[in-house]
Amino acid sequence: MTIRPHGVGRFLPDAEILRFYLEGIDSETIGFRAGCSAGTVIKVVRRLGGAVRGRAGRPAGYQRSLSDAEIIARYRNGETGREVAEAAGCTPPTIYHILSRHGVPRRPAHSHGKAVVKRI
Repeated sequence: MTIRPHGVGRFLPDAEILRFYLEGIDSETIGFRAGCSAGTVIKVVRRLGGAVRGRAGRPAGYQRSLSDAEIIARYRNGETGREVAEAAGCTPPTIYHILSRHGVPRRPAHSHGKAVVKRI
């Protein structure tokens, strides 16, 4: 039987959890190492006064550099999801989520907004 001395069901002390988090390790990995959930890791970090990162390692309160309307306009004008994401400072899945939320149909892969020419 394994004894978990740090908190209910945890293998690591709070200070160690905070140290790993501040070193840049994600909460899922720390949770796995500590024997707890990622949510518990975040609670420990907050309780000890650490700054919680946003998703994808961005600081909390992060704002994209393009609005939803600008993202949609760029995509409709032929930019790829990756190109729009780079301009907006986010990831391509974020762009596709925004497009989906606003009912914008996605183009087929590799079409890049241009007519697709099929060779026979």
